[in-house]
Amino acid sequence: MRLKVCFLLALVFFCLNLASAQRVLVWGEDLTQRQKEDLRQILLSKGADLEGAEEISVTNAEEREALAGKVDLKAVGTRAISSVYIKVGVGRGVKVETHNITLITPQMYRSALVTGGVKQAEVIALAPTPVSGTAALTGIFKAYELITGQELSQEAKDAATEELVQAGELGKDLGQEKASELMQRIKAQVLKERPQTLAEVEEIVREAAEKMKVSLNQGQLEKLSRLFYRIGKLPLSLRDMEQLLSTGFWQKLGSFFAQAGKVLLGLWQRLVALFA
Repeated sequence: MRLKVCFLLALVFFCLNLASAQRVLVWGEDLTQRQKEDLRQILLSKGADLEGAEEISVTNAEEREALAGKVDLKAVGTRAISSVYIKVGVGRGVKVETHNITLITPQMYRSALVTGGVKQAEVIALAPTPVSGTAALTGIFKAYELITGQELSQEAKDAATEELVQAGELGKDLGQEKASELMQRIKAQVLKERPQTLAEVEEIVREAAEKMKVSLNQGQLEKLSRLFYRIGKLPLSLRDMEQLLSTGFWQKLGSFFAQAGKVLLGLWQRLVALFA
C-alpha cells in the first residue's frame, strides 16, 4: 500500500512539473506593439500557453553577431522582427512550428536545434511579415539557455547556425524537402561512422547525394563537407539525434502528462485550500 502511495505521489509531482514547464516569449526588439499583439494572437491560435510566460527581446546586433561569416549580413537587415515562443520540459524530442518563415522549414529548425544541444522543447518561430528565418535561431538559443540555466556550447551553436543557413541555401536549388532529407542522411552517416578526415566526410556527402540522385556543385560539396566534419566532432550521438527528432511518441506522452498535470494541479490547490 505504501509503495502504491509513493508511486502515485511521484506521478503527481512528475505531472505537476510537466504542467509547469517553463515558457519564454522572445520578441524581435524592433517590433511595434501592434505587431506584438498580432503575433500573440497567432501564437494562441497555435496552442501556445502564454499565461505567465517570461518575455525577453533579441536585438539585430545579436542576430548579426550569430550570423557573421555564415551569411551575407545585407540579407539579415537592420531590424530584429523574428520572434520565438519556446516551451521546455515537455516530451523528449524537439517540435517546431513556423509562421511567415520562408527559407527555413520546421524540419530544418529541428535538426539544427538538436545540433545545438536543445532537448525537450516545443518551438514556434514567427514574424509579422515574411522573413528567411535564419535569425530566429538566435532567439531560440537565448531563451533555451535562460530557461535551463545552462549555457550551450558555442561550438555547437555556431555549427547549428551554419547548418541552418546551408539548409536554407541548399533548399533554393534542390527544394526544401529534398535539401532537408539530404542533410539528415549525411548527418546520420557522419554520426554513425565518425570519420576522422575531411576527405572521408566528403565521400559520405558525395555518396548521399548520389543515392538521392542530387547534383551538387563543387562549392556545395565543399561547404557541406566542412560543416559535417565540424558536426562530427560534437558530443552528439546518432541515437540521441534519432530520439530527439522522432517526436511523435514523446510529444504525445508529454502532452498527456502535461494535461494530467493541469488537472492534478487543480485538485492539489483545492486540497491545500481545504486543509489550510
